[in-house]
Amino acid sequence: MAKILFVDDDVELTATVTHSLRMEKHNVEIAHDGADGLELMLLSSYDLIILDWMLPGLSGIEACRTYRDKGGKTPIIMLTGRGNEQDKVQGLVTGADDYLVKPFSMRELIARIGALLRRPASFAPMVLKVGDIEMDLGSHQVTKNGQLLELRPIDFALLEFFMRHTNEVFSTEFILRRVWSTDDAGSPDALRTALKRLRKQIDGEDATTSMIENIPRVGYRMKRS
Repeated sequence: MAKILFVDDDVELTATVTHSLRMEKHNVEIAHDGADGLELMLLSSYDLIILDWMLPGLSGIEACRTYRDKGGKTPIIMLTGRGNEQDKVQGLVTGADDYLVKPFSMRELIARIGALLRRPASFAPMVLKVGDIEMDLGSHQVTKNGQLLELRPIDFALLEFFMRHTNEVFSTEFILRRVWSTDDAGSPDALRTALKRLRKQIDGEDATTSMIENIPRVGYRMKRS
């Protein structure tokens, strides 16, 4: 299972592709314009990005270029209706890893996704560490002082988000948009429940303070030290 970002303004195509990818057990997040797509690309961690060339506002080419200029390493498949050689070259030079011309078959897209996901990802940060908490993204395991923690998938995703953005404050609404997928019942209560479970794991049952702080009237923050 891979975490995939799909950025395309074609609502019908987005729904079709997302359904097919979820049938393949992938976790898919969606954006419908270039600015929102780039924000997600820079803020969150994905295994693969599918990016349409022609997007409202910020184009896919511009989003791809900016993402690469800021050090983004995630593989990108560029989708476009432009099939001439010059456009293909431009897409690849800008930083795309593959190029697929519309209309395309889902079988071909899934095959290309599989090929990119099998590519060695030595550039990817595989271990996140905050204090005595370590998260191995390759094995999908979290340890505290070397002891394995048992986390639910949503709690793992929530902890990954905080570990990637330590000392930054995020509102409840922002966390829900970034951590909960569109199919999940994300709500303030769901976030509070997940945080309660997560804090028991990373802080211990008897802890009086937490690595993940409540910031009154603002949101939450994970302390680095």
